[in-house]
Amino acid sequence: MDSRSPSAPSRRPKSGVPVAAVTVGAELHVLVPGEASAMMLGALCTIAAAALAASRIATVGAHTR
Repeated sequence: MDSRSPSAPSRRPKSGVPVAAVTVGAELHVLVPGEASAMMLGALCTIAAAALAASRIATVGAHTR
């Protein structure tokens, strides 16, 4: 698959949905103090875990060839 293709998966982390949720929640005043920070921390932890897992898979895959 061509990396320039719009259907190609992006290798950059996706943080748009949590940022949008925090923005909308803050504008509507529906978030309690600390909730926006917790949502962003959860998103960052998810990105970090996915990056670590992908790195380990790539390392293990390189050793099995």
